[in-house]
Amino acid sequence: MASRLALSSEPRFHDALRWILAATSLAIPFVFLGSLGDPFQLPKQLVFRWAAIAVLGFWLAGTWSASRIVLRRSAVAAPVFFLVFIGMLSVFQAPNATEASSAVRDAFLACLVLLLSLPVLEKKDRLVGSCLGLAAVATAAMGTLQLLVGPGMTLLPPTQGGALVGDVTVASIFVGSMLPLLLGLAAAPDRGARGWIAGAAVATAFVALARTPAAWLGSLVGLGVLAAATFRRSPGSARPFRVPGRSWLAAAGITALLVLSVSWTRGFSLWSSPPSLKIAELQGPVLRIETWRATLQMMLRHPLGIGAGSWRRVFPQEAGALTPRSPFTSSRWPQSAGNEFLEVGSELGAPGLFLLIWLALRLLGSGWRNREEGATRAGALASLAALAGCALLSSPLREPPLLWSATLLAALATAPRGSSSDPARPIFALQMEPRRRRALGFVAALLGTALVVLSGWDTYRLAASSAALQSGQAACVQRDYARAIPALRRASRMDPASNLARYLNGVCALASGRGDLAEPELRAALDLNPHDAAALLALGSAYRSQGKLTDALGAVERARNVWPTDEEVNLALGDARGSLGDVAGATQAYRTALATNPHSVQGYLKLGSLMEAHGKVAGAVSAFSAAADLDPYLPEALSRLGGAYLKQGDYDAAVQVYQGMLSFLPDDVSALTNLARTYVGMQRPCDALAKLERARDLERDPRRRDALEKALAEVSSKCPSGPPGR
Repeated sequence: MASRLALSSEPRFHDALRWILAATSLAIPFVFLGSLGDPFQLPKQLVFRWAAIAVLGFWLAGTWSASRIVLRRSAVAAPVFFLVFIGMLSVFQAPNATEASSAVRDAFLACLVLLLSLPVLEKKDRLVGSCLGLAAVATAAMGTLQLLVGPGMTLLPPTQGGALVGDVTVASIFVGSMLPLLLGLAAAPDRGARGWIAGAAVATAFVALARTPAAWLGSLVGLGVLAAATFRRSPGSARPFRVPGRSWLAAAGITALLVLSVSWTRGFSLWSSPPSLKIAELQGPVLRIETWRATLQMMLRHPLGIGAGSWRRVFPQEAGALTPRSPFTSSRWPQSAGNEFLEVGSELGAPGLFLLIWLALRLLGSGWRNREEGATRAGALASLAALAGCALLSSPLREPPLLWSATLLAALATAPRGSSSDPARPIFALQMEPRRRRALGFVAALLGTALVVLSGWDTYRLAASSAALQSGQAACVQRDYARAIPALRRASRMDPASNLARYLNGVCALASGRGDLAEPELRAALDLNPHDAAALLALGSAYRSQGKLTDALGAVERARNVWPTDEEVNLALGDARGSLGDVAGATQAYRTALATNPHSVQGYLKLGSLMEAHGKVAGAVSAFSAAADLDPYLPEALSRLGGAYLKQGDYDAAVQVYQGMLSFLPDDVSALTNLARTYVGMQRPCDALAKLERARDLERDPRRRDALEKALAEVSSKCPSGPPGR
């Protein structure tokens, strides 16, 4: 009875699992849509976590229905289990255990989907492979359309490149890694070959237009492996697949047409900066190499790793300690190491890096042995190699869409066809007696219900926090603090482990003048990430707004320890030291900022203000002159320079400055008033009277207008003939 039940129930559940894998793969293009969800892209995590839970649930249902538990030997089981185990151990030494646990959970779910998908894809792999290919084609089509329509379609978040594909870098890596699979699907003996060829052409065009080096490298590696898998076959075996030459010519023509049309309409070169607006992509190889250098230093200092998912938290400390200094600042902070292997090595240590490489070799080796079992298998193998190539210049497994696609590619490439009773593939089957079946079913139902409830609560919490964070940030930008602060507080309350929610809450409260509300939120953000220089600077500002000048100096000093050469940090340090009367220390901080950026107008303005406040008028004139030379049309620089000339007694120079300012701001009341003061100092009251009358006519503030009237009466007594020209 049990065997008949197994034969009748397992295929049915296998079909359901295949449809879950296929449907989730088809959702990938919609996950890339930044405008569909929220600017923080939480759907990327939620969709695939729920898909993994659904896979686990149907597998448990099939196991319980079949009354047996079947364990098959897999070539990747050992490195997978050891890698997840090391990741779990690393949570205990991670700076943020919650974030590290989330990273390990995603890795565990990916491994679970991989191992549970292997028996499902043994005999029928076309559906899942086709859905992955369709997802790549849809993403490529939307990305190409985004590049065609240009900035007019760019919605939130603008830093991700567009409304249709969101993060262009991630989308291009996904499409580039799927390109060999598309070609494998096109080579399969069915009627859809021409459609897959057209899709491969669109994908190639998008990868070329996205101008992402990692996607280019991965595509070349994948196509090379696909070519090798096509022509290197066992003696006596038939050629696994073949693509007609006319199809290749059609694909090349479509690709060239798309690339040329987009390049001509948008007017850019294929060798220009990518449209992703990511720091690591825009600033070229220098920043990438420095990131690798800091990550290697991190690996040497922490041979056992820093904790899963903790690279971004520890990186500032390592980057600030590099010798010679690197160009990293609080505003030039890469999102990842730009190399998956280096990043895993820094987070999990040398054992984790060894296990990752072992897993990659096992996957590629197993896929190479299965390459002759069909075009889909060969394409999946080549796509896995493409992802490994992309990992040399990016961190693709950090993105849930790419992690999901890599998992399914691994299952497609390593699941051999044939009977499950093949003696070359040992099977361990545990037959469940009725009593054991009921007990295990009860335990599985209980644990499954708990997992679904906890996942549902986590999904609700993240979604509510994301919605509140989005609305609160938009309201804060519009300075609607009455609506922004409650929304941001609700976001941080729903997700207390979110550093972003805490930071935005504190910054918005600080902008509204509520330093007392900003301080606890910023301190909570620093508890989550003590090396966040932006949060330290904001905390310093919150302390200053409450009169805690010593605490403010301490917070800024901590930020300077993280980024010693950052311009913004040193300017804030100069402000903090100056507020405590440390003139020498403030001057040194300002000069350090100017040494980092000799073109800093704000640096010269702050240095000049400090010198002017402490009676060093000559130094103030020099600093304000440098600021005015850098930006001759900045009213603040010209006004401060004219005021310094007045204090120095150089009236002729002050007149030239104010007259130059009035040449492009003829209705500036402040410039007119200061020029009148200068004329009074030069004993030219009649010239001053004309400027004062002009300023009085332009002034709208009643109190200032009364002050100008009094000044007019006083100057008129010194100019009996009235202003010139009257």
